[in-house]
Amino acid sequence: MMNLIKGNNPKLLKVSTDIETRKGIKFGKKLLFFLNKYPNGLGLAAVQTGYLKRVFVMKEVPTIVINPKIMRSSMTKEGFNEGCLTFPGEYKWIERPIWVDVIFINGKMEIISRTLHGMAAKVFQHELDHLNGIICIKGI
Repeated sequence: MMNLIKGNNPKLLKVSTDIETRKGIKFGKKLLFFLNKYPNGLGLAAVQTGYLKRVFVMKEVPTIVINPKIMRSSMTKEGFNEGCLTFPGEYKWIERPIWVDVIFINGKMEIISRTLHGMAAKVFQHELDHLNGIICIKGI
C-alpha cells in the first residue's frame, strides 16, 4: 500500500539516488496509479511516498520519468502559484524558467531528450526539486 508521507518527514530533504531502469518503470507505474487518486495532482515524486530513488511521474501524457536531468533552461522566468500533494491546501508563488531542455528514461526504456514548455516544464522542475531534497513551496 502506497501512502504520501507527511510534509515534516525528514526524507523530503534528502537527495534521491539513481534507480535501475526496470525498477524505475515498475515503481513509476505504481506512482501513476497512485497519482490518479488525486484529481488536482499534476505530478508525484517517489520521495513523496518515502522511496528515495530518482523517479517521478507527470499526469500530462502520462509520463514515467527515470533519472531525470535538466541540461539547459531559459533565462526568462515566469511565476506560478504552486501547490504540492505533500502540503495540501498550501500554495506559494514560484518563479521558474519558462522552458527546460531535459533528458530522462521513460516507461518504455527510451532515452528522451526534449524541450518542455509551459505547465510540463513547471511540473518537471517541481518534481525534480523533490528528488534533489528541495521543497520549493516551503522555501527549503
